[in-house]
Amino acid sequence: MKNRKMHVILLIITGCMLAIVVGCKVYYDTNVLKLAKIELSNEKLDRNQSLQILQISDLHNKQFGEGNQVLLEKVAQLAPDIVVLTGDIVDRSTDNIKDVLSFVNQLSAGNSHVFYVSGNHDWDNPLHESLFSGLREAGAKILNNRSVQIPLDQFTIQLAGVVDLSTGKSNIDDAAEDLDHQIFTVLLSHTPPVNQGPLPNGIDLILSGHTHGGQIRLPFIGAVVAPDQGFFPTYDQGLFKLSEHQLLYIDSGIGTSMLPIRFLNQSQITLITVSGVGGE
Repeated sequence: MKNRKMHVILLIITGCMLAIVVGCKVYYDTNVLKLAKIELSNEKLDRNQSLQILQISDLHNKQFGEGNQVLLEKVAQLAPDIVVLTGDIVDRSTDNIKDVLSFVNQLSAGNSHVFYVSGNHDWDNPLHESLFSGLREAGAKILNNRSVQIPLDQFTIQLAGVVDLSTGKSNIDDAAEDLDHQIFTVLLSHTPPVNQGPLPNGIDLILSGHTHGGQIRLPFIGAVVAPDQGFFPTYDQGLFKLSEHQLLYIDSGIGTSMLPIRFLNQSQITLITVSGVGGE
């Protein structure tokens, strides 16, 4: 009887310790920002050419420090060539967009190349028209089914962007219509375009979000569920090769949706360095 009572006590203590450990990990992954880095190469850039793109995805109106100063300071330290916001900058339930517009305004003040594509939550929010106009006024360049050329110090790249697929307004052909296939090109698409058939030629890299990396991940299993893909998704997070000349990178994002927690999936922004291998 005494041994049984001791066994129960040990189980309770072990359970409490496990709950504390999991709780601490959830808090850390949800509220402490990390920087992910990936390095790519492309033959459309010469050997002496490189650029850095900072991707911020799925903010969902989350704050890292008062006024998002932690996030802004991190961006300032990195000083990327281009900043891309790949959708869901607010949650569909966000009823005050002042904070996120202030964040983008400060982001644009420190970088003249800030680009945005819409996410499903952005469109589902009743304030989406005010959000879009506010983002333009704050200095973000919105890529709605169009492309732009960006002159950097010694070379030019192209960015194309599509309206989120959930709206029925996405048009990849319009976005790619004016692309110069000789120039390194990045497509911004909030939802990973993995079920849309072959993408237009000339697109070298696709940057997406939307999945949150599953938001909650399990050891040895990975993402449990992701939107539009169901349980145990294939395209959850990371780098994927879609074809010989096209790569897809899915950022697991920075905020949360549905449940305000992350587990084994820390909030992150990603610095993407692209180096050239072309030329003599």
